[in-house]
Amino acid sequence: MVRLKFDKASLLFPTRTPPTEDGIGAKIITRKGKHYIVSLNQLSIDLKAGDRVALIGQNGSGKSTLLRLAAGIYVPTEGSVSIEGRPATLFSTTVGLSVDVSAAKNIRDGATLLNIPRDEIDDLVKEIIEFAELQRFADLPMRVYSSGMRARMGFGLVTSHNADILLIDEVFGTGDSKFYAKAKERLEKKMEQSSLLLLASHSESLVKSFCNKALWLHQGETVEYDDVDIVLNSYKKFTSS
Repeated sequence: MVRLKFDKASLLFPTRTPPTEDGIGAKIITRKGKHYIVSLNQLSIDLKAGDRVALIGQNGSGKSTLLRLAAGIYVPTEGSVSIEGRPATLFSTTVGLSVDVSAAKNIRDGATLLNIPRDEIDDLVKEIIEFAELQRFADLPMRVYSSGMRARMGFGLVTSHNADILLIDEVFGTGDSKFYAKAKERLEKKMEQSSLLLLASHSESLVKSFCNKALWLHQGETVEYDDVDIVLNSYKKFTSS
């Protein structure tokens, strides 16, 4: 069973900054004379296999925090997060990768960490390089890659094994539509294997391509959770007002 359940989950970070009335970004509160950034506040949501959820909201709204709680990187200050299934994360185009070695070497190292059988690694390297369209660059150090090239390789690697929960944090930027189509096809194959997707992105086209639901966060709190078109329309009205 694949399931990701947040039960009144909150995450507070101590800060020396006093509260303000500014309504943009994260909220800052005071408790017992100490100041805290409310990165996530009383979030309750129950996600299951087949859910493809876009996380939308302004910078500082809690999207990245939610993903890191879902990955087990953070532990909630209050409430709980239950994770049933194996998560795979793509939070940066470079995290976990060495820019001083080639894509091929990074894929081999990543495959080893993922416990992929050694006799399958050569085929995996070839498959990811072709998917990411890096054939001419496969043996060059990744420092010469663009952010888009790194993102394609990272996406290929993180979707190469049988993870149950895919967690992706705004790594595609303004990529080309051809790669989005390839990535969507690859992701849909993963979804057929009972995967669950959480994708944080500011790109409306990307969100509509990958997701069937959307969760709108503001100052760490849920504003709306519904079908992706409904939530996007509400969010556009909010940002244009």
